[in-house]
Amino acid sequence: MAGPKTPKHASTATATTPASKPKPKPAPASAADPATPSAPASASAVALYTLWTAYLDATPSRLKFIDAFLVFLVLSGVAQFVYCVLVTSFPFNAFLAG
Repeated sequence: MAGPKTPKHASTATATTPASKPKPKPAPASAADPATPSAPASASAVALYTLWTAYLDATPSRLKFIDAFLVFLVLSGVAQFVYCVLVTSFPFNAFLAG
């Protein structure tokens, strides 16, 4: 056996341990603009967000009130249709009542 013996725990390669560096924290959302989305999932999410913010900023409140009423009418129609399908055998009675 030629050469000096080295202990089993020592190696010829330099063993480096990762230095304990503090990881940089992700930048928080801007405090000036709390409505900024944190990270939109896709391009369609960005498009919907842009459309929604433009609607809220540019639409007069009177038109928003009419839009809310139209949404109520659509939801009412959906509820009546669900009632027609689930409860009654003659569906027109539910629509006549509503």
